[in-house]
Amino acid sequence: MKILFINPPLHNFLNGCHSETTPLGLMYLAAVLEKNNHQAKVLDAERLLLNWDDLANKIKTENPDIIGIGGMTLGSPAILKTAKIAKKILPNAKIIVGGAGPTFEPETMLNQESAVDLVVRFEAENTILDIIKYYEGNKNLKDVAGIAYREDGKVIINPPAEYVKNLDSIPYPAYHLLEPNFLKYSGMHRGAAYYGLKMPNAVIMASRGCPHRCIFCSNHKTPNRRRNPKKIVDEIEFCLKFGAKSIQFYDDEFIGTSPIQNVWVEQICDEIISRKLNNISYLVQGRCSPYIKLETLQKMKAAGFKWVWWGVESGSQKMLDLMRKDTTVSDIKNTFKLARDAGLKSLMFIIIGLPGETKDDVYKTGKLIEEVKPDQVRFHIITPFPGSDLWDILRSKNQIEDYDFLHYDTRFRAVHHTDELSAKEIENLYKMMVLRYESNKKNLVKVMLKSFYQPSEWKNLLPRLKKAWQIIPHWVKIKIKK
Repeated sequence: MKILFINPPLHNFLNGCHSETTPLGLMYLAAVLEKNNHQAKVLDAERLLLNWDDLANKIKTENPDIIGIGGMTLGSPAILKTAKIAKKILPNAKIIVGGAGPTFEPETMLNQESAVDLVVRFEAENTILDIIKYYEGNKNLKDVAGIAYREDGKVIINPPAEYVKNLDSIPYPAYHLLEPNFLKYSGMHRGAAYYGLKMPNAVIMASRGCPHRCIFCSNHKTPNRRRNPKKIVDEIEFCLKFGAKSIQFYDDEFIGTSPIQNVWVEQICDEIISRKLNNISYLVQGRCSPYIKLETLQKMKAAGFKWVWWGVESGSQKMLDLMRKDTTVSDIKNTFKLARDAGLKSLMFIIIGLPGETKDDVYKTGKLIEEVKPDQVRFHIITPFPGSDLWDILRSKNQIEDYDFLHYDTRFRAVHHTDELSAKEIENLYKMMVLRYESNKKNLVKVMLKSFYQPSEWKNLLPRLKKAWQIIPHWVKIKIKK
């Protein structure tokens, strides 16, 4: 059978490309199918910036038997429209969808007007071959674990498939089956070059799953599985053959979950050093915890690791406890000190707008940033994604104001309110923190001056003054807060 996987063109709904990394999940599935003698291809319609007509022509040209479409919650509208176009062009083709969005919203994907035939939920490597067997007539649909489908007008959700226990059994992602070429991708963050990482940047999964219980995450409490360090470094060498100049580990938490994980990280570092691959740069995500050790961070530095992106979330212990982060402000301070002592750069992720958060808690976060002095800060407006405990909490209190998933971008608007803050107050606090700590004072002054001395910017003067009037009182309170 011929299978075409599509990363849908979300840019047709939103401004700009939202695919800075290769569609790793789809590339894994293509590799699994190729290994089992099926013809597969991955079309990244988002990276190619295809419009809907171009996408239709591509689908017609490829003429697959099965079309698999993947995406996050933000991309759900693009998934559904891609499915509709595909079914119109190839009415006999089977349309399957997967990813975080479809996993937690199978009923939305399978509504009566939908062109979707099957939803794959959670990890798909153990499911995709069973789906092929079903379409070949060699398996009953009710016996395929990990899927949802329509039957007699009702949505049927089968029991979940087992998570992949041995990640080393999954073949390397199929770069050779990807359109466009790998060199068209910049990496997980479009500003990766700004962080001192050479381009292009390849993404690798060294582990999967997160055992923790943060209320804002839909991937929490999943079994953590780690690959063999030698296999991981084998894949680094594999990526270099395609032109990669730096590596980003896509793991939820590459470091900070346990002492055993430290041993694993050091084994990876030793393998990198022994193969003389420490001349390229590496970026990972980590968890601030008592398990962060200077010796492990120093080994990472020696192996070429440059940046750690830490999920800090808040400078208020009350908020860390409410979000079930299972970490302390003291852990955060110590982690950033150790990373600095080891010579690693640190980025601090912060979220604004969780239930229970007040302006005073946001001011405490500002104080923490000023004390810790991270190399970079990134703020997000907390967003209630389906599958998270936060989604259930806010829905139960009728505090979600916007169910248009195209607005679930975490960076521009609040789609909810809380008992403590309105959506507008959450947005204003977020903007204040971005301007104060992410953009920094020099950039803010530069923008304001531009509004005065460049005639083309005069139209922006009043809106910018209004924004400054809204946020400066909060800014001052952070400075005077004891």
